[in-house]
Amino acid sequence: MIAGNRDPSEGQPEARSGRWIPWTFVGMFGVILAANGIMVAFAFGTWSGLSADDPYRRGLAHNKHVETVTRQQELGWQVGLGFKPSGPGAGELRLRALDREGRPILGANVTATVVRPVVRGQDFTVTLSGRGKGMYTTVVRFPKPGLWEVRYTIDGNGETVNAARRIKVQ
Repeated sequence: MIAGNRDPSEGQPEARSGRWIPWTFVGMFGVILAANGIMVAFAFGTWSGLSADDPYRRGLAHNKHVETVTRQQELGWQVGLGFKPSGPGAGELRLRALDREGRPILGANVTATVVRPVVRGQDFTVTLSGRGKGMYTTVVRFPKPGLWEVRYTIDGNGETVNAARRIKVQ
């Protein structure tokens, strides 16, 4: 047989139907829509996307926070916070407060809120007592070792200063 020539005894070739091609596209789009539907269902059922409890109110308070930080910087207070361990999970918080000229800030009310950044419910507040020469201290016992954030407030000389520092407790 010569290439390209057909034997007339074979009859007509069976015609292929192309009806399945549109259904392939319908099936592919059906799979895509089903996958997207599953992802949307998981998205609505999981994380809300909010990283703060009340983001609107926190946003409104931002300008006030910026003003407070600017005012505190203009005061020029020099504040240092340290932690001296005295045993497992215990130690002394020491805060030294000086004004712009390096004079000790005496008679201030100093409080500190101690927060565990990774676990809620272990926070506590302490009051630091004046020891003279701008030094304020208190003995602290931590519920667990690890990283803690000390958020302190100093009310003295008619001004208020807020700041924070992280410490590691063994």
